[in-house]
Amino acid sequence: MLIPTTPLPRPGTKSWANELRPIKSALSLLAGFIPVATVIGVICFRGVLDAPDASAKKQVRFSALDELSRSIHTDPANSQFEGCFINVSGQLPCNHGGSLAELPDGSLVCTWYAASSEAAPDARIFCSRLLRGSRTWTEPEVIVRPQTPIQGHWLANKSVGDTVLFLDREQCLWLFFAGVVIGGWSGAHVDFVVSHDFGRH
Repeated sequence: MLIPTTPLPRPGTKSWANELRPIKSALSLLAGFIPVATVIGVICFRGVLDAPDASAKKQVRFSALDELSRSIHTDPANSQFEGCFINVSGQLPCNHGGSLAELPDGSLVCTWYAASSEAAPDARIFCSRLLRGSRTWTEPEVIVRPQTPIQGHWLANKSVGDTVLFLDREQCLWLFFAGVVIGGWSGAHVDFVVSHDFGRH
């Protein structure tokens, strides 16, 4: 038989130890949470504070592009190349994630996404063509918009991103792109659409 070494409290009475037990538990949890929260905060926000301004990095002056183009064309080894730009309206400043594919008739098709900023809800995927022998790209047209239903998905994308074109052996033109259902790029997945007429419809 075990005999208690300390007297048991009488029924109806409260001991200080029992009253302070919830406070001690809360203080213990708080003491353990503060160091963990500090470490997580340093890891998460260090990159944000040290990261350079992404918008400044993406604002490339056309004069720099022109200079690069001239340096390529003045090199005799590159004399067969010709450069040109696809004219896009300036409504969406972020034009990024482009892809290029050559079609069987020798024309080129180019896709990219444009938005006010990366992973923004107004992002859309554009397409333009350069017909064989032409020096002018066709007027860009929107081929994928956010909220466009994608076959096999329950939820529509809130934003879209980087594109990849691929022409397979069956002459089907595949467009792979980043789709964001929730959050930013960390919540992105790969979506695709397939065209059997080289992206005309």
